[in-house]
Amino acid sequence: MLTFAEIDGGPSPFAIAFLFASVYLARNAFVGAGAAFVFSLFTQTSQQEVIANLFAVTLFIIFAQIFKKQKQKLGKLDIFAVIFAYILANLLHIFNAEMLYRELVSVLIGAIFVFCSVILINTALLRGGRIPWTIDQKICLSVFVVVVALGLGGLEHDYFSTHKFITILVILVGVFYYSPKGTLLVAICMGLGRSFVALNLNFVAIYALLCAVVIGFKNERPYIAIVALIFADLVLGTYFNAYWVYDIFSLIPIFLAIACFLVLPKQLLMLNVYHLNSNLIGKNTINQNRAVVYGRLSMLSNVFLEISTAYRKLTTPTLSKDMVAQMIVDSVQSQICANCPGFPDCKGTAGDDSMVTSSMLKLCTTGMHRGSVNFLDAPSTLGVKCSRLGTVLSLINETLSEFYKKQARNKTLDEGKVLAATMLGGVAGLCQNLAGELGRNLVFENAHAVRVKEDLLYKSIVALDCLITKSNMSEYTCSILLARKDMDNPEIAKVISKVCGHKMSHDLTQDAETAGYAIVTYRTAPRYAVVYGVAQVAKNHARMNGDVFSFLKIDNEKTLVAICDGMGTGEAAATASTLALSLVENFYRANFTHEIIIHGVNQLLSITGGEIFSALDTAVFNLATGGVDFIKVGGADGYIKRERDVELVEAGSLPLGVLESVKPKMAHAVLASGDFVVLLSDGILEAFASDRIGLGNFINNLAGENPQKLADEIMQEALNRGGVARDDYTVVAVKIV
Repeated sequence: MLTFAEIDGGPSPFAIAFLFASVYLARNAFVGAGAAFVFSLFTQTSQQEVIANLFAVTLFIIFAQIFKKQKQKLGKLDIFAVIFAYILANLLHIFNAEMLYRELVSVLIGAIFVFCSVILINTALLRGGRIPWTIDQKICLSVFVVVVALGLGGLEHDYFSTHKFITILVILVGVFYYSPKGTLLVAICMGLGRSFVALNLNFVAIYALLCAVVIGFKNERPYIAIVALIFADLVLGTYFNAYWVYDIFSLIPIFLAIACFLVLPKQLLMLNVYHLNSNLIGKNTINQNRAVVYGRLSMLSNVFLEISTAYRKLTTPTLSKDMVAQMIVDSVQSQICANCPGFPDCKGTAGDDSMVTSSMLKLCTTGMHRGSVNFLDAPSTLGVKCSRLGTVLSLINETLSEFYKKQARNKTLDEGKVLAATMLGGVAGLCQNLAGELGRNLVFENAHAVRVKEDLLYKSIVALDCLITKSNMSEYTCSILLARKDMDNPEIAKVISKVCGHKMSHDLTQDAETAGYAIVTYRTAPRYAVVYGVAQVAKNHARMNGDVFSFLKIDNEKTLVAICDGMGTGEAAATASTLALSLVENFYRANFTHEIIIHGVNQLLSITGGEIFSALDTAVFNLATGGVDFIKVGGADGYIKRERDVELVEAGSLPLGVLESVKPKMAHAVLASGDFVVLLSDGILEAFASDRIGLGNFINNLAGENPQKLADEIMQEALNRGGVARDDYTVVAVKIV
């Protein structure tokens, strides 16, 4: 068809140009070259033209073989190489000086067409036409359609217009099965190609008008659009004389195109049906895989739960002091008394074995309470007659020492087992929660994804791929593959929010496998957001503040705010605070529950062996509901500042690391937009003379403008009252908006 594409009997470079561009198709070069040479004989029959075309296809075969061996991929230098090879192949067409101008024009047009064809072929190979095309790719496609239409013009017959038949069929298929806007552009290009043959631009207006008529009646039944198409063609041909000749034969192409549209199967006309089915299969596979993972996570949760129970049962049983004392008595009697020559006299003096045993048991019981025994602790029945009392006391003390050492070792081991059991139980809960999330099938919003890609193109942002899913809670997740230079563009969130009908916020950015590209994920933005302010002053205005604060986004809906006050001040307190808060942050990132986090951190600090004590004041905000959970382990009271009043959040329990088990003080509140949460270190409360009510009234009378100003004003008042910071001072103010 490209062989017949010539402009007013002049330049006809398109067939050979497309042949050189097709080197990227990796097909048999001999077949393509042979077909191109044979079809060239239909339009170029002179001996010189045949020789020139034979030279061109021969050069193409050589170039294609070199290109294939090097396994070239598309690049700028490769495109220039193809264009240069094409120009070289056309040098023999310049037979004399008179033909120089026309052939140079032909070569120039062909070079442009080579460039467009290379871009178009490469786009089709790499992307399959399944994503919105960039403006340069659309221009190349338009040029190609114009040239194809130009070739169709060379196949015209007096009684049948091949060009009109193809154009009407393209209009019907494009409007009903593809994009109406894209079809209108194709129709204009088809008309432009026909205009180059007829040297009359009327065909551009004719095909554009016919396409617009079909688009206008698309929402009605297809038959109404078809009737409107026929009527519009009759009006243009008979009333406006749009065609040079309009008779009964002029209607044959349009009726034949309508028949093909109605008779041919829809699957045959929709060229991308394979790709759509593949996507559906892939999406079904995703849901099936999620179901498999759900089952495995549920089983894994049960395994961790059983291991947790087994660890708790492995703890060493605790022996009572009476039982230990009896064991020591038995050991003394077997090792010393049984071999003592004076044992019969001791027994006779004491009366019987029971008196000896009770006296020894009393001595060992005293040792259990005091940690050791001496001569003054021995009962009179042993102190008077026992000739080996010193040896007995020495053995009892040695046994007590070994017992307490073993008890300390067992305690450490048991604490580790309990900690492991707690963590395993937490992991079991996490697995169960993940299983619950994966147990729900995803709903894929294909129409939304297509619209996002199209709307982003209007913002000059090319999204190579887009996947939008909706959960059972009507929350959207949108992942977009785009160039790294575009990933921070604020227009992306606006476009996605408009298409999904929800405010979307950035959640995650990941590097893609393709160099220079990233996968950016957006999720339905929570109902609320938080902003915070912090004010800190070290004791005596020292360089190091022992209080450490944290502001951590746990996930899209939860945010953690915490103050950790290490015992003491300065660098030692800061080290203790940093250690404790780091543990808390990592546990929260893993989505453990509040109770498991506090218990686990307390156990870890307890078994370190050092005196690492920290007061922890934590607030976890749920931005979807406006709820906030307070978890206080030691530390000072907190406050909720509302529009007209202040609520006190009481502190409780000892700091982390003091006791083996700790029960945090927990509270829950629901916040409204504009409410503040104020967390303080105990130094601030001491500056207010521990007057919790007075501090609350002061906070209530502050203007609720922004959290940083609120924190600064509380800090300034504490300094005004105390003169100088007598402890580490920290204020964290959080506003929900």
